[in-house]
Amino acid sequence: MKPKILFWIDTNYTQFGIAKFLQEKTDANFYAIYDFHHHIKNIFLDQSIVDFKKQWFYWDNHLRLDKNFDLSYLKSFEIKYKIDLWKIISSERLFSDYDSYHFFNNEEILSIVEKDCRFFETVLDEIKPDFLIIKLADFLRTHLLVELCKSKGIKVLMLIQNRLGYLVNISSSISELHDFKKIQLDSKNNSPTFLELRNYLQKYDKQKQFQNLKSGDIGVPLIDKVKTFFDWFFNTFDDEYRQTYDHTGVTRFNVITKRIDNMLITRKRKSFIDNHSIMNINFGEKFIYFPLHVQPERNLDLDAPYFKNQLDVIENIARSLPINYKLYVKEHFSMKYRKWRPLSFYKALLSLPNVRFLHPSFDSLTAIKNSSLVITIAGSSGLEAAFYEKPSIIFADLSYSNLSCVTKVENIEDLHELIKNSLKIQVDPFELFQFIKFQENNSIPFDEIELNNSILDNFHSSGLVPDSKISIKNLNSFFENRRKSFEPLINEYIKKIFN
Repeated sequence: MKPKILFWIDTNYTQFGIAKFLQEKTDANFYAIYDFHHHIKNIFLDQSIVDFKKQWFYWDNHLRLDKNFDLSYLKSFEIKYKIDLWKIISSERLFSDYDSYHFFNNEEILSIVEKDCRFFETVLDEIKPDFLIIKLADFLRTHLLVELCKSKGIKVLMLIQNRLGYLVNISSSISELHDFKKIQLDSKNNSPTFLELRNYLQKYDKQKQFQNLKSGDIGVPLIDKVKTFFDWFFNTFDDEYRQTYDHTGVTRFNVITKRIDNMLITRKRKSFIDNHSIMNINFGEKFIYFPLHVQPERNLDLDAPYFKNQLDVIENIARSLPINYKLYVKEHFSMKYRKWRPLSFYKALLSLPNVRFLHPSFDSLTAIKNSSLVITIAGSSGLEAAFYEKPSIIFADLSYSNLSCVTKVENIEDLHELIKNSLKIQVDPFELFQFIKFQENNSIPFDEIELNNSILDNFHSSGLVPDSKISIKNLNSFFENRRKSFEPLINEYIKKIFN
């Protein structure tokens, strides 16, 4: 019997490319849910590149925001599928106060969630898919669909970026990746030195890879910004565009005023950072290093939701330090795309007597090399620390959680003892080598960042806004030109589906 595969396709279009290449190599029934605004809806519904047996447009389910919901249905949904709805809801950045145009109240949120629950139930019950192919879930709607599929026994194949750069995994969750099995190598005597291990870190340099990630309008010429803005202003921004909940409260006027406000706020906050952060570390003092996460961010919102208040985490670390240690906190360079953090955050950070605030341009590897311990909530710096013989403390299940030099916080009240004990831990180079080899053997070489940047350049005005028009012919040619780079990825999907 042919396997049934449901694809979630958004404006990144990667999953459409995966469907295109999978169709050529497999005998399966394909279905699709599209997640993009109505201007390109019919273009995809009418395309003939991929033979989808049935297609749905997610936003047809949300053409009007209201406050009507059935609490008894939501309660029964939670019980039936064992899904914690409020935990998922709290991860949705639209419902936070981050740069939003509308404050969603309780009734509106529950109405949105109920529509999603009913829509996904209807689709899954109708086609009964065997697999869901989707990118890493990062919004309420995708996370809810993933959790519902898992509860129904539908195998989820998420495309997940590895903690090592330029590699990806196909898995149902990030937490599955942390349980690495130590592979059998020829001999422990052949274990590489840390200097040799750092060559792997250079080969799979995730920081270097992510520094190339395009976001917002950084680096876009002014003339292109103006042209794109006017096209959005007069063509994209119509009545149907404004009906979906992700555009609630958006008007032409407040978009202009908010962009001006954000520009002024960004400059003011950057000036404060420049004047109050340090550009050097004191090599004569012992310190523990804590790199801030970008926020909002999936790593915090979904992988470590109870530790997403980073200021609270920093305060707990500061009060748990041994008396002869300082805490060096570094701002993330990518916060420039999100107008930095409120000044109140930085002022509270600076008020802590045993905390030093590092400038975002400071080299993070220099901080890691000279630290005694690295603490990260859910970032890759804990893994990078091991390459420089530094232990780490984390707050979530990560792909490198099972390394013996990594300690996960289970109870915040134990933090003082965890820090003291972690400072004594020695990194085992052979174990780290096993981890690297396991990742190499169980990952796919694929530069998702380069692909993302190319999609933004070709189809989304270099990342300014999703284009209101798209040529399926051009999209097909785009993926054809990347056929060779997709081949290892498609082969891995085939293994997951048919083995």
